[in-house]
Amino acid sequence: MGDDNCMARRRLDFSPDGKLLVAPSGAARQSTKADVKTRIACTYIFNVDINRDSKKIGNPVAVLPATAATSLVRFCPKLFTHRQPPANSRSTQDSDIIPMEVDEDAENEPVMMTSDTPKRHKLLLDGIPYRMIFAVATQKQVLFYDTDMDRPFALIDQIHATDLSDLAWSPDGRMLVVSSLDGFCTFVEFAEDELGQVYAPPVRVIPASVVLPAATAEPSTSRG
Repeated sequence: MGDDNCMARRRLDFSPDGKLLVAPSGAARQSTKADVKTRIACTYIFNVDINRDSKKIGNPVAVLPATAATSLVRFCPKLFTHRQPPANSRSTQDSDIIPMEVDEDAENEPVMMTSDTPKRHKLLLDGIPYRMIFAVATQKQVLFYDTDMDRPFALIDQIHATDLSDLAWSPDGRMLVVSSLDGFCTFVEFAEDELGQVYAPPVRVIPASVVLPAATAEPSTSRG
């Protein structure tokens, strides 16, 4: 973890479905074209699905680089449908994924590989029919991510005079409250469907053959 973040509070968060853990205050090593490795601030994403191999849970499945040390993470409580790619875009191939290597001699610290052009990464959770949105805060910025992209889709900057201290989503997922050490709060409100369409799980139809018959009331008897 990075030690250049002066914030005393460092908040990590689980996804609404409990399958992801996002941890701020990371410090990863990035390999450049000249094979020079530098340390940059980042946020780690771990897949903590109970059905996943326990030996792999300790290694992050994704690293989100940042221009400054991150300190706070908050998931939106709502689930959303996947993004629809533009009609003229080609489908994502495995070659589009920016690989992440692990240096066995560096305490399993993840190494991020750079790419000339930004790429859409493979879904963090294969087979799930929804995407999740989370906010990551530095001392001065709030970045918005979702599980369909490897880069923030929105950024808010310089909204307070001093450092940001906490984040909180409203239950309906349409408002993020940002607090600061200056004693004020900022309310970031999203219009309906601005973040995407809320995911509605499919309705399961129970076959008539397994439907239990309705219980019949026993006739009441009166004692004379």
